[in-house]
Amino acid sequence: MSAEYTNGTPEQPERKTEYVEAEPLGRRERYENPTFLDPFEMGRQAIKHIRGGFGISGLVMLVIGLCLLFAPGRTLAFAAGLVAVGLLAGAVFRVLMGFFEKYVPGGWRVLSIIFGIMLGIAAIIMLRNLSASANVLFLIFTLGMGFSWVFEGIMALGESGFARSQGWAIAYGLISLLAGVTVLAVPAFSAASLIVFIGIMLVVSGLVSIIRAFTFGKAALHQLREEEAR
Repeated sequence: MSAEYTNGTPEQPERKTEYVEAEPLGRRERYENPTFLDPFEMGRQAIKHIRGGFGISGLVMLVIGLCLLFAPGRTLAFAAGLVAVGLLAGAVFRVLMGFFEKYVPGGWRVLSIIFGIMLGIAAIIMLRNLSASANVLFLIFTLGMGFSWVFEGIMALGESGFARSQGWAIAYGLISLLAGVTVLAVPAFSAASLIVFIGIMLVVSGLVSIIRAFTFGKAALHQLREEEAR
């Protein structure tokens, strides 16, 4: 009697290989990192809301940064007032997204609410102390901007999941962290140099945030359109 062997020998018969379908990368990352904003796990509306938030906040930062750099007669009180308005806008966006956006990770929603409340508190403290002495206002302005940027950077890096497809989110997070640490760690800033530095960093951060608004979820939206066309 003869036997046929396709991939093996009588001593070592062929082994059957079982193929198990791998779980999508985005889904695994979502479970491992509860703050990762994976557009492939969101609906169309959630993606549009996130993009809108990035775009509006980026535009606000860009306008405030340009005002700090080029507005005539700018003072520390003027800068603190403008920045406080920007922080309030960011606080409203973060809190609203945390409470009402159902199709984003729960961890991101919780951190977004907490961060939004912190931004709101910092903005209110700045606005209530615009008429304080220069030294007091300088301290409040420095601490408010420094810690806001640090937490913004942490949030952005968490949102990115450090995925290669989230390069702009990673860049935004690193820029925010660098700006925040610099403001907090460099005691030699004068009021004028602090205003210029914050203006430059707001312009850079605003531009990157606007780019995030155009790039976030682009592939996911394209995939949704293809599925709807079938």
